[in-house]
Amino acid sequence: MDYSVVTTKAGPCGYKTTYGWGFDHYEPKSGKIVGVWPNEFTLSNLTNLRTKWGYSHLFFGYYYDDTKWSIATSAGYTLDKIMIAINNIPDAQRSSFIHYRGNAYAFYIDEPTEDNVSMGGVRDAINQYGYSSLFVISGYRRTYSLDYAVQTSDKVLFSAYKHWYELLPGVWVSWPENIDQRTDWSDMRSRYGNKFSMSWINTYEISEFGALFGHAANLQLNGIWIYGLDSHQSDQWANISQAAFLSGYLRKFEQYLKIIWRCTLQDPCDCDPSDPDAGWYVYQIWPTGAYREVFP
Repeated sequence: MDYSVVTTKAGPCGYKTTYGWGFDHYEPKSGKIVGVWPNEFTLSNLTNLRTKWGYSHLFFGYYYDDTKWSIATSAGYTLDKIMIAINNIPDAQRSSFIHYRGNAYAFYIDEPTEDNVSMGGVRDAINQYGYSSLFVISGYRRTYSLDYAVQTSDKVLFSAYKHWYELLPGVWVSWPENIDQRTDWSDMRSRYGNKFSMSWINTYEISEFGALFGHAANLQLNGIWIYGLDSHQSDQWANISQAAFLSGYLRKFEQYLKIIWRCTLQDPCDCDPSDPDAGWYVYQIWPTGAYREVFP
C-alpha cells in the first residue's frame, strides 16, 4: 500500500477510513511473452497466474490428459497461448497428436540432442495441417548436434539453470557449480540469433530473477518461460513478476482502495486517527474500481 498518497477520514471512536493505491495485477506487455509451467495445475492457480501475475502463455506437458487441458482452457489460456510438449509422443503418432490438439502456439521437444529424442514428423505435421504453430526445442550443450537440430526448428530455449561449458572437445561440465547461466544465454544468442529469443527461468532462482530478466532484456529476448516443477518455490510469483515488470516484460497496475480500520485498545477513543501506530488494524478493504498503470 502506498501511504504517501493516503487520505484519512475520521469517524466515530474506534474507526477510521483511509484511501490509497495498492497493487492489483500485472498484464502482458506488447511483443513480450512471460510463460509458465506451474506445479499446481488447478483452475484457481492457473487463473491467478494469468489474470494477477501476468503469465500470458502456458506450457502444457500432460500429453493426452484432457482433464488438465480443460482446466487450462477454462482458466483462459487459448490455444494460441499454449506450448505443448511432445517428447513422449512416438514419431508415428505425432501427426495425429498435433492434429488432435490443434493450432497451438508451439509444439515442444525438450533437449532432443542431450536425451537422444527424435524430432521426426513435427514439422511435416504442422505444415500438413496448415498450422501457424512454432516448432520449439531446447538444449544446453552447444554441439554440432544441437546446431543441426536448431536448423530444423523455429526456436531453441536454453534448458539449464546453471552454467555449462566445454572443458575438452565434446566434454561438457557444470563444475565448479556456477548457477549464473547468463554467459550461456549470450553464447546461444551469438550462435543462433533470433532462433534463441526465449529461455527458461526456474522458480528457485530467487536471488537471480532481476539479473536474468535484465540480461534477457539486454539480449533482446522477447520471451521468458518460468519452470515451476521439481524445486518449485510457490511463494515466488510476485517476485518473478516484479522482476519481469522492472525489465520491461510486464505491465503493472494498481487500484485505488478504501481501507476501514478498527482500534484494538480497550477504550476505542484512545486510538488517534492521525497516528497509524496507535493500535489500529485493517478491518476491511474495498476496491473503488479506479485503476492506474505504474512504471519502473
